[in-house]
Amino acid sequence: MKLMQTGRIFWQISPLLIFMFLPALAFGFWSALAATLLALLLHELAHVLAGKLLKVNTFKIELMPFGGVSLMESCKPWKMALIAMAGPLCNALIVLCFLPLVKYNPYEWLCVFLQANLVIAIFNLMPAFPLDGGRVLVCMLSPVLGQTFAERICSIFGMLLGLFLAGAGIACVFYLGQINLSLLAVGMFLFLAALRQGKPSPYAALVHENAKKRQIHKKPLKDQRIVMHMDMTAQKAMEKFRKGVYTTVTVVDHDLKFLGTLGEKEILDAVVTLGPQTTLQRALDS
Repeated sequence: MKLMQTGRIFWQISPLLIFMFLPALAFGFWSALAATLLALLLHELAHVLAGKLLKVNTFKIELMPFGGVSLMESCKPWKMALIAMAGPLCNALIVLCFLPLVKYNPYEWLCVFLQANLVIAIFNLMPAFPLDGGRVLVCMLSPVLGQTFAERICSIFGMLLGLFLAGAGIACVFYLGQINLSLLAVGMFLFLAALRQGKPSPYAALVHENAKKRQIHKKPLKDQRIVMHMDMTAQKAMEKFRKGVYTTVTVVDHDLKFLGTLGEKEILDAVVTLGPQTTLQRALDS
């Protein structure tokens, strides 16, 4: 769900995050809710600031129960690793700076705020995609295995971690007499987030498009030409996009009659303005 837009950054909030916060609102835990949201925002702002310092643009931020997922333009692995570490480091520094205040003045809100920062920092350091630790692991494995294969492996780690947490939440029935809904919800969402990383999205295509714009000024792009039926969706066409390769789609009818040609920009515009399920025929007509 889109929350707001600041400059070129689209801010989104996960529906599950809203669902998890509803009980807090219903039972009046306003202070805990505010403390957690502030910790999440500071975590993501640290990623954005690190990106700006390293001249890497951020396009989308989605706030999730375990932190957030930032979509940034392509950059060198060492830059992405530093940007990924900025979030947990920010949360850890907050804990270290304000911990002495808790010792001498144990304010309830401050304690909850520091606990939220500590949990977000530790959890995001786990080597599972799309957590920050998983992104660092991808940067370490990419030179050896390649970007795509490294992301696939770390996404599997993320799905396994999500299943483990969800299972632990259910297993609490045998030890505590009730299901731990927080563990179950975070585990399920982490599993779905890791699974979703492998699926193309308009934002990911936008990242690759900006990388190609920079590359074309330095060296030629490879190209691929594909033929698709006019009733196929723009989403299906977008799934054919490849990093560093410009895709051209020739649209034909039932009799293989040529109807027109769509480039990556036209297809992406159709996905964003008309929706991912719009047909290539409609994309041609628009």
